[in-house]
Amino acid sequence: VSVKQEQVRLFLLSYQESSSDLQAAPDTNSKLEVYEKLLMDCKDAMQVLRGEMREDPAARAAQVEGKTSQLGYLLSYLTYIRNTITIQRNLLMADTFKASLNPGAAVDGRRTAKPQDLVRLYDIILQNVEELRQLPGIQDDANMAQTLEAQSDACKAYRSFYIAKSYAVNQKWKEAVALYDQALSQGKAALDLYRSLPDSADRIGELDGLLAEVTANKSSSHASCILDSPTTPDEQDLTLNDTGKNMVTFPPAFQPIPCKPLFFDLALNHVEFPSLQDRLAEQKRGGGIANLVKGWFWGGGNK
Repeated sequence: VSVKQEQVRLFLLSYQESSSDLQAAPDTNSKLEVYEKLLMDCKDAMQVLRGEMREDPAARAAQVEGKTSQLGYLLSYLTYIRNTITIQRNLLMADTFKASLNPGAAVDGRRTAKPQDLVRLYDIILQNVEELRQLPGIQDDANMAQTLEAQSDACKAYRSFYIAKSYAVNQKWKEAVALYDQALSQGKAALDLYRSLPDSADRIGELDGLLAEVTANKSSSHASCILDSPTTPDEQDLTLNDTGKNMVTFPPAFQPIPCKPLFFDLALNHVEFPSLQDRLAEQKRGGGIANLVKGWFWGGGNK
C-alpha cells in the first residue's frame, strides 16, 4: 500500500525509530513519554487518513460495497499500531504498579499501588487486544490470531488474579478462592497456546510465575476461609472445585470404635453365704472389744 500522506509517512518513520528511543530512555517516566508522543502522532495521522477517506470516491464506493480499499487497509494498519503502542505502554505501567504493590514500596516517587489499579490496566489492555482481533485480515493469519488469543487469555488471568487479591484484602475469602481458581484456568489456557507459538519463551516463563503465585495465594485464602468460617461442618467443608486437594474438614466425622464391655454379676443373687449367728452370740456374751476399750479409758468394767 502506497503512503501519499506526508503526516502518515512521518509517523511511520518515527514509529520505526521508536525502539532506539525506548532503549535510550533512562527511566520509566522517559519511556512513558516516548509512548505518549507516539500515540499523539498516531492519532493525528489517523485523523488525516479518515479525512482523505471521506473525500476519496474509491474509498467511499468500497465502503458501500462492504470491501476494504487501500486507504482502509492503511487505516487498519495504523489502528493496529495504535493498539500495540497502548498495550506496550500499559504493560510498562503494570510492571511499575506490580513493583509498588507492597506497602511502602513506592517506585519513582509514585504512590503505593493497589490491586484495583492493575485490574483497570488489564481491563484496558484486554479491550485493546479484542479490538486488534476485530481488525480486517487478522483472522486470515493463523499465527497472529493465535497470538492475540493467547494474549487475551493471559490478560484475563492477570485481571482475575488482581480482582482476587482485592477481595482477599477485604477478607472475602470464598470470592477470592473462586477467582484464583478462575485465574488458574485462564492462565493454563494461555500457557497451552503460547507453547505452540514460536519465540514465546519469555511469555511462558512469565505465565509459569503467575500460576505459581496464584496457587500460593489460593492456598493462603483457602486456609484463612476455613479459620474464619463458622463451626458447623457444612460451612467448613470448602471445596470450590479443588479436585480432591482440599484441606481437612474440622471437626472430623464420627467413626465407630470398640467400646469397653460392661459386666453384670448376675450370680451374686444366688450365692448362699454361711450362717454367722454363733459368732454373733459369742460377742454378745463377752461384751466384745468395744466394751473392753471403754473400760480402759473411762474406768468402767466389773469391780
